[in-house]
Amino acid sequence: MTFPTARLVPRGGATIGSDAPATALTWDGRTLTATDLATEESVRLAPARLYHYGYERKLYEANGKERVEPVWGLAALDEDGLVLADIPGNWYDADLDLFARQAGLPIIDGRRQPTAVVRAVLAGRAPGWRRIRGEPPRRPARWHKPVGIGAGVVGGGIMVYLVANGMGSAWRGLSMFGRFIADIAEVKWLLLASSPLALVLRPLTGRFHRRRVKSGVVLGSPGGTQLVVKNRSLWGIRGKEAVLPVVIGRSHGLGARLLLYSYGDLSGLFVLDASGCPLLHLPGVWSPEYAHRFAERYGLELAVHRLSKQEYLGLVRGTSQAMP
Repeated sequence: MTFPTARLVPRGGATIGSDAPATALTWDGRTLTATDLATEESVRLAPARLYHYGYERKLYEANGKERVEPVWGLAALDEDGLVLADIPGNWYDADLDLFARQAGLPIIDGRRQPTAVVRAVLAGRAPGWRRIRGEPPRRPARWHKPVGIGAGVVGGGIMVYLVANGMGSAWRGLSMFGRFIADIAEVKWLLLASSPLALVLRPLTGRFHRRRVKSGVVLGSPGGTQLVVKNRSLWGIRGKEAVLPVVIGRSHGLGARLLLYSYGDLSGLFVLDASGCPLLHLPGVWSPEYAHRFAERYGLELAVHRLSKQEYLGLVRGTSQAMP
């Protein structure tokens, strides 16, 4: 007995201006194979449906300005609506429809759903969850580091000279110009020339962050998702991205409890109100010790549980905010 086959690749990047990921979906009549052509890794899936998503990601610049960036992708969902694989990319409608018909898979169009709904769906991961990026790891050229360090040293000398001679405004102008050129060229190491102190501050900021984590001021790693408190509100932050804050309090709809969970090979954190209603979902690895210090500092209750499938599904489906 023969089965129909199909192949699907994205037409564009997951965000505006990015190249199309080197990923491919292949249907052999029975299973879906998602292949990362950049790393030559593949995963075989048996999804119940496909979820074509798009949402707006809010980014916060260093000057406090807010920027909105659209994100597109495709997710393979199991029978419970949990994500087996998240596959970023801009998938062409006609190609996707043809592929789905050949595979006999229904498609859910989530591109017109509210951002919070899409985030909540993507944060509901199934055991064995994978993200197929289709991007090769970027390795800077060997000369980038020495040139960056040299530019930083030269920039430091110019900064000291200008400031010592009362020309601080001139340095600020040069610094802004350097950042502008670096953004255009997309060569981030050039920022060392306009911010020479970054050579020293980077390891210091890492130590400062670890000290804040140990004291319970912030929860999470510097390069991953963090939970912080600003103005008595809990913020989920990853890099420059943040989700809507949850106000701390004991009333309905206010953050009162933290739940560190494990389900299969998955782990994460839920922010709950006093009645146990989930408000925020942050998948990832979290330290129970540091979570205890964080919760104690801000007057939050903390629980650590291994969830059953029914408990996990109930929390995921009831969450109003999430970070994929």
